[in-house]
Amino acid sequence: AAVAIIAVICGRYAGRKRGAPEYRVTVTFKGRRAELTGICDSGNLLSEPITGRPVMIVTGEALKSLLPEEVYRWFLAGDPLAVSALPAEYIRAVKLIPAESVGGRKLLAGILPDSVTVSGEEKNALVAVCPDISGFMGCDVLIPAVLCG
Repeated sequence: AAVAIIAVICGRYAGRKRGAPEYRVTVTFKGRRAELTGICDSGNLLSEPITGRPVMIVTGEALKSLLPEEVYRWFLAGDPLAVSALPAEYIRAVKLIPAESVGGRKLLAGILPDSVTVSGEEKNALVAVCPDISGFMGCDVLIPAVLCG
């Protein structure tokens, strides 16, 4: 009986994964480019408080090829307030984004990329890292619903 219940639960999870469309996301920053896969998340209502720009949440690993080493380390450190340790040329692109979820309140480290496209369409969005998450159902990015259409 226990095996049957586990099989049903796993089958539903796998079915949900196959049913969710994946999006190609391209992010460019300071001459570097990252090609990522993302899923649309209707629950991601995160936006940068000053400009109101929607925020995509990415895994730390997804940004490894996009960011210089010192900026990448800052993202993964989990201490966004240590922004003063970054080279001056990157500080203007850094954004601190307050976020609240079922896990509590956090301050996420984000960047204003040079460009973001979702399935070939240019979008006005920020990119933030949640360092304690390694993936989103096999994808690199959680895309807010307002950017999926």
